Amino acid sequence: MALSKKLKVQLPKNGIITRRSGAYRYVYKVTKCYRNDNGKPTNERVSIGRFDEESGMLIPNDSYWQFYEKSAIELLPSFDSVRSIGATFLVTKLLEMLGVTKMLNKVFGSVRAALMLTVVIYMTCKGNVM
Repeated sequence: MALSKKLKVQLPKNGIITRRSGAYRYVYKVTKCYRNDNGKPTNERVSIGRFDEESGMLIPNDSYWQFYEKSAIELLPSFDSVRSIGATFLVTKLLEMLGVTKMLNKVFGSVRAALMLTVVIYMTCKGNVM
């Protein structure tokens, strides 16, 4: 029952029930309705995900896909990482304005100069030496 918080789907219109367990409301697909030996109405159900209170949508688990097709999926934006280019841009422009980049290219060639500039940028951004 793995939840994928990166996607949300519309809550199915019928054949479901919700139950609160702790802080979350879980959504169940009713698979069978019947009366037990005592004549009391009961049902069999399968968990299909968790209800998202903020959006009013369902965060589906693996069982959801057994009952519903994969059509109405809303992919949420996800960020793998955050990159800061401000310091890199600043150091690069500063070295170009001072003529250091041009001198390194002239003396060491473009490949080695680029490697040296990368080391300089690393040392400046991270605040340590290699």
